Amino acid sequence: LPGVVNCHLHLEFSALAGRVPPQERWEDWLEATLAEFARLSPAEVDAGISRGIEALRQSGAALVGEVTNTGASWPHLEQAPLQYHLFYECLGFDLLEQKDLTELFPFFSQPRVAAAAHVSAAAHAPYSVSAPLFRAIREWNGARGRPQMVHLGESRAEVEFLARGTGFFEGLLKRRGRWVADFSPPRLSPGAYLERLGFLGRSTLTVHGVWLEAGDLEALRRSGTWMVLCPRANRYTGAGTPPVAAFLEAGIPLALGTDSLAGNWD
Repeated sequence: LPGVVNCHLHLEFSALAGRVPPQERWEDWLEATLAEFARLSPAEVDAGISRGIEALRQSGAALVGEVTNTGASWPHLEQAPLQYHLFYECLGFDLLEQKDLTELFPFFSQPRVAAAAHVSAAAHAPYSVSAPLFRAIREWNGARGRPQMVHLGESRAEVEFLARGTGFFEGLLKRRGRWVADFSPPRLSPGAYLERLGFLGRSTLTVHGVWLEAGDLEALRRSGTWMVLCPRANRYTGAGTPPVAAFLEAGIPLALGTDSLAGNWD
């Protein structure tokens, strides 16, 4: 049988399998996940990655889109009987200077990264990545012809934050020391905001899309942007249900992923 493509996962969270129960509110799931991940040792993270790769093999996966914050999963994938594309995820709501990505994240200055066509830069989400950082990610990937990925419209809190600059993410960024005192919200929906930043396009994979408006879907369709659906993860985390019928009707290219074992049953 043809192998399965699992287009979005976070192997570094595999050690959290069974440690974060399903939640009714996405915000509660995120807080619990961040707290549990902080308690893991590097050895536990490594062991979890190995178990996650074996679970992918058992599920019939042949090609995976792995999102990493540290690069820890890369050596494991190099040894695994899987094809993969590695998306190194960048966060930095408070990174406001326009700099080259290699200055901001040393990972990208490594010769092996520059030579690896199966490694890209990814933006975490509109609430955790500044406009200058979005541009740096886009320019680095664009200069090398590599795809890029971003979480988009995963929670209602994201919509509120982009519209008013308030709510859950204001509090989270302040608690984590990432808040920008003079932040002015774009007052746009998630898809419209990324369109204004020039981050949409045929080489961009957006993920989740639970809380998108008709205008967002039109922006995705117009630009040829992909949407990676993770519906079981959305149910587990309390995010909601993606509007699959609306995506299909709009003609948006779709893919499937499982996200992480911190936020899914398997």
